[in-house]
Amino acid sequence: MIAVSENGSFSQAARVLGVAQPALSQQIQAIEAELSVELFHRATRGVMPTTAGLALIEHAYSILDKVELARRELSGLTQVVSGDVEIVLTHAIADRIVPKLVEVLYTRHPDVTLKIRQAASRTALSALANGDFDMGIVPSDDSIQNVNARTFVIQNYCLVQAGAGALQRSVDTFEQISLREAAKYALVLLRRGDPFRERLEQEARRQSIHYTVKYETSSLLTMHGIVEAGLAGAIIPWTSVRDKVMLGRMTAKEICDPQISLEYLVAWPKQRPLSRAATCVADILSEISEVF
Repeated sequence: MIAVSENGSFSQAARVLGVAQPALSQQIQAIEAELSVELFHRATRGVMPTTAGLALIEHAYSILDKVELARRELSGLTQVVSGDVEIVLTHAIADRIVPKLVEVLYTRHPDVTLKIRQAASRTALSALANGDFDMGIVPSDDSIQNVNARTFVIQNYCLVQAGAGALQRSVDTFEQISLREAAKYALVLLRRGDPFRERLEQEARRQSIHYTVKYETSSLLTMHGIVEAGLAGAIIPWTSVRDKVMLGRMTAKEICDPQISLEYLVAWPKQRPLSRAATCVADILSEISEVF
């Protein structure tokens, strides 16, 4: 069916498959008879799939993908894992993940080549949905489509400000502040449309809380600079400021009443099944998430 659809005629499909045209036509007719549907519109200039034909062809592609994935997995059971894995990470999380990921991957699977790209959250989500990467780690988003995903880590929001306070190594050491109190500070926020800001705005609307946006930027690095300079505070997930807080360049208070959190996902395109090498990378990421 796939060959007929891709070539637009039974004769050309038969040539590509190396079978006799009558035999191919009979096979298609037998499927149509069994399913009681017409799979192709036949015309003098060729054939086109019917609605039923398109649905069956989609299933056929899925079956072929699963067969190929099974072949890779079975062959990999007795072979060294190798190959390229393309992964996209958001700026906020990449610096913390990449060193450990590369270290563990090189130790276990030195023949796997990791190709890493950093991108803004929306760009990363779009690229994964389009099948441009094997996998990625991205913030959860209600609009995310065409990907399979599982939870990587859930991060709480904090109010961060400039200051050389005592080093804080985890959210367990945070002072707490309500969202309403945090909203009284002048803030620097990422631009509208960014998942970090959307999650904050969602909760602010629910609580009828107004906050003052003094600066707006599309760059997490610029946000850090503004906060460190003492020009504004920021309300942001812990992971994106952890290193700066641990160095004493920022202070942080956990947002409570209500607590706000953002889920990060390990995601991969539905139309691009994970190879054995990519599966190994995903397994390592799951291990990293446990101590994140």
